[in-house]
Amino acid sequence: MDITLIRHTEVAVGRAVCYGQSDVALADTYAAQYDRLLAHLPPHPDVVFSSPLSRCHRLALDLANGRPLRLDDRLKEFHFGDW
Repeated sequence: MDITLIRHTEVAVGRAVCYGQSDVALADTYAAQYDRLLAHLPPHPDVVFSSPLSRCHRLALDLANGRPLRLDDRLKEFHFGDW
């Protein structure tokens, strides 16, 4: 069994922002970043697991491309509390 770990693409907040479990949007460059990512991945995953946060879920949906997708709260980033 091969497992490929992928972090979501760039988000639409500044790099100095600690967003944790906040559900922030993806950057406008998502499509280009997705295309670059695809060039490095094996095709046709059997199943895709993802955090339910939209920045991860969007990428997971695109990668799954109709194949099984499992959302799991345990894959969310840590919640470090209010700053």
